[in-house]
Amino acid sequence: MTCMTADARPNDHAVIAHVGDAATAEAAVADLAESGVDRDAIAHGTGESFAARLEAGDEDSHPAGRLVKFLLSLGQEREELMRLGEEARSGRHAIVVNDVEESHRDSIADVLARHDARDIVWFGDWQTEDLSIQR
Repeated sequence: MTCMTADARPNDHAVIAHVGDAATAEAAVADLAESGVDRDAIAHGTGESFAARLEAGDEDSHPAGRLVKFLLSLGQEREELMRLGEEARSGRHAIVVNDVEESHRDSIADVLARHDARDIVWFGDWQTEDLSIQR
């Protein structure tokens, strides 16, 4: 797997999804980069180690902000990351695209959908949104 600097756990502006295998993940990353996404903003992987990185809570790093976000989202972000972690454990490749501007989220979701990605989810400032609908 290509070494990337992106964190497996999304920031407040990210798109997550999962695809079937490493080759598909690499193709999706290449297409995302071709569409203008910085490769350093993309993390992908599979297995227990990557799942653990996805699910690691970072609420303590920004206690007030993370707590407010958690309360407003009613835990939806954590649920989505746990589900993505389970997919990584099952052998699918999880993909996290960080630093996504809202104006680019749909084009990123379209690229992922072309690679048969499942559970394409956007994390905005205070919202979590399913982007896999009607793709």
